[in-house]
Amino acid sequence: MEKSWLPDGVHLDVIRNYGQTADEKVSNLVSSLGLAVLTVVVFVGFFMNWRAALVVALAIPVSYGATLLLDLMFGYTINRVTLFALILRSA
Repeated sequence: MEKSWLPDGVHLDVIRNYGQTADEKVSNLVSSLGLAVLTVVVFVGFFMNWRAALVVALAIPVSYGATLLLDLMFGYTINRVTLFALILRSA
């Protein structure tokens, strides 16, 4: 873009990359969510029993998956505004 659009002597510098920042935040959110699910499953298994822990371990991913599937079926998309709201809510 620099060679075809800008005159000689003018150059571009990327000072902010919100896409990269959002990707980092989303990956951090997903890893935190996984750790939280694992922690809950371990505590439920330790204090109750392994069957209750199995129910929790299956219920959380199934409910998230069903939510995303229904969003896809009804045409909703997860855009940056939604992701940023989710990230800010979890922080």
